[in-house]
Amino acid sequence: MKLTEIQIETIDASLKKMGIIYTDIRTEMTDHIASVLEESNGDFEQNLEDFINAHRKKLRRQNTKLVMLACVKSWKAMGLNILKIRFLATFVAIYCVTTGINMLMDRYSTVMLLFIIFCVANSSVSLPSVIGILKRKAQYSIGEGIGILNLFVIFPAIIALKFVWDFSSDELVLLYFTTLISISLTLGHTVRMFKAQIKMKYHD
Repeated sequence: MKLTEIQIETIDASLKKMGIIYTDIRTEMTDHIASVLEESNGDFEQNLEDFINAHRKKLRRQNTKLVMLACVKSWKAMGLNILKIRFLATFVAIYCVTTGINMLMDRYSTVMLLFIIFCVANSSVSLPSVIGILKRKAQYSIGEGIGILNLFVIFPAIIALKFVWDFSSDELVLLYFTTLISISLTLGHTVRMFKAQIKMKYHD
């Protein structure tokens, strides 16, 4: 029997209740479960409950596997973007700006300003993903991981800041912040790239 839209939404809700939070993974699982249930006779609700109970561990393992694959794909895309001319051009441009700032300001003011610029660049990538989670917006496995993980780049940066301040030359300070800012901007570009793919696939 052909399932109705309401029945398909019920499958999706059941998977979400199990803790499968990413919409793209739930969509793939929902399609599979719907195909199985369409071949089953009897009450839909009971068939769904029986299927979930019988395959709960398998579904959770599959979810974990798909999330890990999505993370690998995300970081692979990030790595490829770092190897592109775009990243080099961004790095050189930022280094030129930081060098100009260093010529106009003392060491303390330069470090503080560059750290603030890094925090702004970092947060502009991370906060939209965090806000989306808090607002319970649809989340997708591809891209979301690096959007949120970018927020944690700031903590080692804070810890390393004292070392940079105490022991590094001006040249190393500029290279340090140029690298951090360039990586944050590249992460942002990668996240936007994935979001464009998601919009095309799920929201057109």
